[in-house]
Amino acid sequence: MRKIDLKRLSSLQETALTAGAIAIAAAMLYIFLIEPSLSEINILKIQVRGQQNEIRNKLTQGMTTAKLIEDIKNVETKIDQLYSIYIPENRELELITYLEGIAAKNSIEQNIGINQIDIGSTYFAKIYLQIRAAGEDYAILRYLKDIEKSRYQINIIKADLLNSNKSAVLNISAEAFTIKQQYYGQTKP
Repeated sequence: MRKIDLKRLSSLQETALTAGAIAIAAAMLYIFLIEPSLSEINILKIQVRGQQNEIRNKLTQGMTTAKLIEDIKNVETKIDQLYSIYIPENRELELITYLEGIAAKNSIEQNIGINQIDIGSTYFAKIYLQIRAAGEDYAILRYLKDIEKSRYQINIIKADLLNSNKSAVLNISAEAFTIKQQYYGQTKP
């Protein structure tokens, strides 16, 4: 290898040598300092994005949880409304009294037969009703409409209407449901 005498170099050669030294120094600076730093920055960037996604997911889950809690409260309100149409177990007399009130309001004579049957449900039992109502035909129709608007869920299975000279007799076979006492007024059976 040949030695270079720096004193004999022309200014063009000195400039080229200096530029080469600077290029080598810059390359070494890039390889040993900048490249590892860039790699580290990229790794940190990926980690930050991962944490952002994780936070975004947790935020979404939090919103979902809040929405779920709100939905549960809405459903509980609807369940309470649903349960209000059932007759509390062993309080069937309330239904009979209610029907007698409808009959009195419409000036109807009424006879009620009631039979409760266990349908094998943990929560409910079925009541069969036999109702005979007699009165003026328009009063009978109002009576039937009031039963239909009842706060209790009364399902009319069969209705026979016999009328003559503005008076009528209505025979109804119907069913209603009772809710077991331990579940009445509870949101969750």
